[in-house]
Amino acid sequence: MSTSSKKASLPFDPETVDLDTMLKRLNLANARRDWKNLIERAETERWSCRDFLVALVSEEIGQRQQTRLQRATRDAHFPFLKTIEDFDFSLQSSLRRQLLGSYLGPELVSEGRNLILLGKSGRGKTHLSVAIGYRAIQNGFTALFRTAASLIEELSVATAKGRLREALAAYLQPHVLVVDEVGYLTYGPEAANVLFHVVNERHLRRRPIIFTTNKSPLTAWGEVLHDQDLAEAIVDRVLERGRLIVLDGPSYRTLHLDLRDARAATDQAAIISGKHPPEFPEPTHVICSDEKTSIQARVRIHPTQPVQGHQSMRVEHEYERGGALSYMAAWDVRAAKVFGHCEKKSGIAAFERLVADVMSREPYRSARRVFWVVDNGSSHRGLPSIERMKSKWPNAELVHLPVHASWLNQMEIYFGIVQRKVLTPNDFASLEGVAQRLNEFERRYERVAKPFEWKFTREDLSRMLRKLREDAEQRQLVA
Repeated sequence: MSTSSKKASLPFDPETVDLDTMLKRLNLANARRDWKNLIERAETERWSCRDFLVALVSEEIGQRQQTRLQRATRDAHFPFLKTIEDFDFSLQSSLRRQLLGSYLGPELVSEGRNLILLGKSGRGKTHLSVAIGYRAIQNGFTALFRTAASLIEELSVATAKGRLREALAAYLQPHVLVVDEVGYLTYGPEAANVLFHVVNERHLRRRPIIFTTNKSPLTAWGEVLHDQDLAEAIVDRVLERGRLIVLDGPSYRTLHLDLRDARAATDQAAIISGKHPPEFPEPTHVICSDEKTSIQARVRIHPTQPVQGHQSMRVEHEYERGGALSYMAAWDVRAAKVFGHCEKKSGIAAFERLVADVMSREPYRSARRVFWVVDNGSSHRGLPSIERMKSKWPNAELVHLPVHASWLNQMEIYFGIVQRKVLTPNDFASLEGVAQRLNEFERRYERVAKPFEWKFTREDLSRMLRKLREDAEQRQLVA
């Protein structure tokens, strides 16, 4: 590596050249950091000039690849980092790694291959989607991970503000888009519309999408997205150059538990003790459900003026009607969780969609009993409504409140909160704006929600009934 014999032929003196500055101008950060150590190794190990140059360039390329990988992984916003090597295929009855071969190579992007991973909770759908996205990054591409709820919410808000095209660009740029948890949550009325825009634009660009879902895209996405026709168009485009893979087997999250043996042991213990198991053993769930009908979108002539200083809120009383919708909702009494659907109108079909949304989720799907407390409205009236629910959801028990006792339905409490904090004053540009506000409030409220506690106790009710009886007896004596 000695260059003393060559100095006379160079137009500059190598000893006076500021090599750090030159490497900085060339943006060779790693070479700037390591060149001194490499020179020492080259002189010690008697490298040739070519060997030294190869080592310097190789180190620079390797470092740049690592930096790109870290940056692309960070920009992908994966919820966690899992690789295909971490996935346990032995728990799957039909899925083998060989079936995913084309999704782990560059042809995933070059051929625009889509994928839908279908399965119950805990089967590894998100793990596989992250692993495929990360492998794409390793192959030199970019990826983006989003939950279906966050994607739909962001694009629905952008649609309401007239900025859909701008917001859509973020979902068209990445080579691979992962959309997680389709069907797990309730979406607003624009769900099918905005998701179709994403799928169609990427389809035209031959850029792949990976979906994970717990609902069959062939039969249930129409209900999930509130539009059967658009849902079919979405699935049609995805599967044209894609595949639907079903993940079965046990849940990864409860592998450390033998739940079947635990249930059997509980039943056996009850028999040995001589005590019969209760008719409705825990955990049972109580769901209160109701509908708030005819919520109007009132486009006021002048915008509402908020409270300012000593000036109260000013609301314009002249408005144009922007239509009306019905808000179907269910409230888990013990978990303080709300499920809401915005529908064009209430009725049996709308109520059944709400029930299906709740009962298809855990823990309700596998619970022994789920009690649904409702009034005697037309959406769920009488014995036929009980039979309809029982035929579709055998573990569901529909309980009708007595006439004039709808105040016992805790959904009424939540509706009162919604009326004060969301719908008053009614000043919405469109029904989409109403639905968006209702859905956003559900998510915010659940962060701080606690189970409602009745201030009117059983003792209070007993005293009131006793007083009513005494008054009635007194009136009879007077008469």
